[in-house]
Amino acid sequence: MPRIQYSKRDGTDLVEYVLKRQEPVLLPRKRVYYSRGEAYTIEWEEFGQPLPAWFDPLMQGFVDLLTLPPDWNSYGAGAIDQETVVEAMNLINGLLGPTSPAPRVVPLSSGGLQLEWHRKGIDLEVVFDRDDQPFYSCRNRATGEDSEHELPEGSALLRSIIGKLE
Repeated sequence: MPRIQYSKRDGTDLVEYVLKRQEPVLLPRKRVYYSRGEAYTIEWEEFGQPLPAWFDPLMQGFVDLLTLPPDWNSYGAGAIDQETVVEAMNLINGLLGPTSPAPRVVPLSSGGLQLEWHRKGIDLEVVFDRDDQPFYSCRNRATGEDSEHELPEGSALLRSIIGKLE
Protein backbone atom coordinates (compact mmCIF):
# COMPACT_ATOMS: atom_id res chain seq x y z
CA MET A 1 0.00 0.00 0.00
CA PRO A 2 1.30 3.49 -0.77
CA ARG A 3 2.14 5.54 2.30
CA ILE A 4 2.46 9.29 2.66
CA GLN A 5 4.41 10.78 5.53
CA TYR A 6 4.10 14.36 6.77
CA SER A 7 6.41 15.99 9.26
CA LYS A 8 7.49 19.46 10.36
CA ARG A 9 10.82 20.79 9.15
CA ASP A 10 12.38 19.94 12.47
CA GLY A 11 11.25 16.33 12.07
CA THR A 12 8.68 16.33 14.86
CA ASP A 13 5.01 15.36 14.72
CA LEU A 14 5.40 12.75 12.02
CA VAL A 15 2.02 11.78 10.63
CA GLU A 16 1.64 8.81 8.36
CA TYR A 17 -1.35 8.11 6.12
CA VAL A 18 -2.01 4.93 4.28
CA LEU A 19 -3.74 5.44 0.96
CA LYS A 20 -6.17 2.72 0.17
CA ARG A 21 -7.34 2.24 -3.36
CA GLN A 22 -11.11 2.14 -3.54
CA GLU A 23 -12.45 -0.06 -6.29
CA PRO A 24 -15.24 1.56 -8.31
CA VAL A 25 -18.67 0.17 -7.58
CA LEU A 26 -21.37 -0.23 -10.20
CA LEU A 27 -24.60 1.45 -9.13
CA PRO A 28 -28.03 0.60 -10.52
CA ARG A 29 -29.78 3.50 -12.26
CA LYS A 30 -33.32 3.80 -13.53
CA ARG A 31 -35.27 6.45 -15.43
CA VAL A 32 -38.91 6.40 -16.49
CA TYR A 33 -40.08 8.16 -19.65
CA TYR A 34 -43.71 8.72 -20.69
CA SER A 35 -45.23 9.06 -24.13
CA ARG A 36 -48.77 8.63 -25.47
CA GLY A 37 -50.03 7.21 -22.19
CA GLU A 38 -47.26 4.58 -21.92
CA ALA A 39 -44.33 4.40 -19.53
CA TYR A 40 -40.94 3.02 -20.49
CA THR A 41 -38.34 2.25 -17.84
CA ILE A 42 -34.69 2.27 -18.79
CA GLU A 43 -32.34 0.55 -16.35
CA TRP A 44 -28.56 0.34 -16.42
CA GLU A 45 -25.51 0.21 -14.18
CA GLU A 46 -22.80 2.84 -13.98
CA PHE A 47 -20.19 4.24 -11.62
CA GLY A 48 -22.27 7.20 -10.40
CA GLN A 49 -21.16 9.87 -12.83
CA PRO A 50 -23.66 12.62 -13.70
CA LEU A 51 -25.78 12.06 -16.78
CA PRO A 52 -24.83 14.13 -19.83
CA ALA A 53 -27.25 16.84 -20.97
CA TRP A 54 -28.13 14.83 -24.11
CA PHE A 55 -29.27 11.74 -22.19
CA ASP A 56 -32.87 12.64 -21.27
CA PRO A 57 -33.81 14.32 -24.59
CA LEU A 58 -32.36 11.38 -26.53
CA MET A 59 -34.11 8.73 -24.41
CA GLN A 60 -37.40 10.67 -24.61
CA GLY A 61 -37.01 10.77 -28.39
CA PHE A 62 -36.53 7.00 -28.51
CA VAL A 63 -39.59 6.45 -26.29
CA ASP A 64 -41.67 8.79 -28.46
CA LEU A 65 -40.77 6.63 -31.47
CA LEU A 66 -41.53 3.36 -29.70
CA THR A 67 -45.05 4.56 -28.86
CA LEU A 68 -45.92 5.47 -32.46
CA PRO A 69 -48.74 3.23 -33.73
CA PRO A 70 -48.54 1.37 -37.04
CA ASP A 71 -49.50 3.70 -39.93
CA TRP A 72 -48.38 6.69 -37.83
CA ASN A 73 -47.86 8.74 -41.00
CA SER A 74 -51.19 7.69 -42.62
CA TYR A 75 -49.22 6.22 -45.56
CA GLY A 76 -48.78 2.71 -44.19
CA ALA A 77 -45.64 3.29 -42.12
CA GLY A 78 -44.59 0.39 -39.93
CA ALA A 79 -44.23 0.58 -36.18
CA ILE A 80 -40.73 1.51 -35.09
CA ASP A 81 -38.64 -1.61 -34.52
CA GLN A 82 -37.56 -1.95 -30.87
CA GLU A 83 -34.35 -3.81 -31.78
CA THR A 84 -33.38 -0.94 -34.07
CA VAL A 85 -33.90 1.53 -31.23
CA VAL A 86 -31.69 -0.57 -28.93
CA GLU A 87 -29.00 -0.77 -31.64
CA ALA A 88 -29.12 3.03 -32.02
CA MET A 89 -28.96 3.53 -28.23
CA ASN A 90 -25.92 1.31 -27.89
CA LEU A 91 -24.01 2.78 -30.81
CA ILE A 92 -24.70 6.44 -30.11
CA ASN A 93 -23.92 6.09 -26.38
CA GLY A 94 -20.34 5.24 -27.33
CA LEU A 95 -20.06 8.23 -29.68
CA LEU A 96 -21.46 11.12 -27.68
CA GLY A 97 -19.29 12.91 -25.14
CA PRO A 98 -20.51 14.58 -21.96
CA THR A 99 -20.97 17.93 -23.71
CA SER A 100 -22.27 16.67 -27.06
CA PRO A 101 -25.52 18.22 -28.29
CA ALA A 102 -28.56 15.95 -28.31
CA PRO A 103 -29.68 14.83 -31.75
CA ARG A 104 -33.25 15.04 -32.97
CA VAL A 105 -34.79 11.55 -33.17
CA VAL A 106 -36.86 11.05 -36.33
CA PRO A 107 -38.95 8.01 -37.32
CA LEU A 108 -38.57 6.38 -40.73
CA SER A 109 -41.60 4.92 -42.50
CA SER A 110 -39.69 1.62 -42.85
CA GLY A 111 -39.71 1.16 -39.05
CA GLY A 112 -36.21 2.51 -38.57
CA LEU A 113 -35.01 5.81 -37.19
CA GLN A 114 -32.69 8.67 -37.94
CA LEU A 115 -30.66 10.84 -35.57
CA GLU A 116 -30.13 14.38 -36.86
CA TRP A 117 -28.01 17.37 -36.00
CA HIS A 118 -28.20 20.64 -37.94
CA ARG A 119 -25.67 22.92 -36.22
CA LYS A 120 -22.71 25.11 -36.98
CA GLY A 121 -23.13 24.74 -40.74
CA ILE A 122 -23.14 20.93 -40.59
CA ASP A 123 -26.04 18.62 -41.44
CA LEU A 124 -25.39 15.22 -39.87
CA GLU A 125 -27.81 12.29 -40.16
CA VAL A 126 -27.27 8.83 -38.71
CA VAL A 127 -29.65 6.22 -40.14
CA PHE A 128 -30.68 2.96 -38.46
CA ASP A 129 -32.99 0.90 -40.64
CA ARG A 130 -34.34 -2.62 -40.25
CA ASP A 131 -32.01 -5.29 -41.61
CA ASP A 132 -29.61 -2.69 -43.07
CA GLN A 133 -26.15 -1.61 -41.97
CA PRO A 134 -26.32 1.71 -40.05
CA PHE A 135 -24.69 4.61 -41.86
CA TYR A 136 -24.32 8.34 -41.61
CA SER A 137 -24.21 11.19 -44.05
CA CYS A 138 -22.65 14.56 -43.43
CA ARG A 139 -22.91 17.80 -45.38
CA ASN A 140 -20.82 20.86 -44.70
CA ARG A 141 -23.02 23.76 -45.83
CA ALA A 142 -20.08 26.18 -46.03
CA THR A 143 -17.96 24.02 -48.38
CA GLY A 144 -20.71 21.96 -49.99
CA GLU A 145 -18.76 18.79 -49.16
CA ASP A 146 -20.90 15.65 -48.77
CA SER A 147 -19.84 12.28 -47.41
CA GLU A 148 -21.48 9.01 -46.43
CA HIS A 149 -20.00 6.24 -44.28
CA GLU A 150 -21.14 2.87 -42.92
CA LEU A 151 -21.06 2.16 -39.21
CA PRO A 152 -19.35 0.98 -37.14
CA GLU A 153 -16.38 1.33 -39.53
CA GLY A 154 -16.80 5.12 -39.73
CA SER A 155 -17.29 5.60 -35.98
CA ALA A 156 -14.05 7.49 -35.32
CA LEU A 157 -14.83 10.05 -38.02
CA LEU A 158 -18.43 10.35 -36.80
CA ARG A 159 -17.20 10.98 -33.24
CA SER A 160 -14.94 13.72 -34.61
CA ILE A 161 -17.81 15.35 -36.54
CA ILE A 162 -20.07 15.26 -33.47
CA GLY A 163 -17.25 16.94 -31.52
CA LYS A 164 -17.32 19.83 -34.01
CA LEU A 165 -21.02 20.36 -33.25
CA GLU A 166 -20.37 21.25 -29.60
